Amino acid sequence: MYMEMMKQFQDQAQRFSAPWVEMNQLLADHYQQLTRLQQEAGKHYTDLSIDQIQACADVKDLQTLTALAGKQMQLMGEISGRMMQDMQTLNEMGQAFRASMDKLTRPQS
Repeated sequence: MYMEMMKQFQDQAQRFSAPWVEMNQLLADHYQQLTRLQQEAGKHYTDLSIDQIQACADVKDLQTLTALAGKQMQLMGEISGRMMQDMQTLNEMGQAFRASMDKLTRPQS
């Protein structure tokens, strides 16, 4: 009888905590994805900055300055595209997270 009562208590505790455990796992996964996205974006933009510093340091005459100016326009297009891609990825991640949370918090029928 005591063992059966303990088993019932354990089953109830597990049913109570299961949604919380699932929510914590969902949050941890989402934060991990966000962190990876931020790390990748940070590395990309840092690498671009370092390349630009080096390119500016390499300017020695009017010809290299003109070439640098042309590359700056190309770089602005690249940065703009990457920012749009990052925003789209972030939006998709947010929508997926919201859908998962909605599914988790929806009353069970």
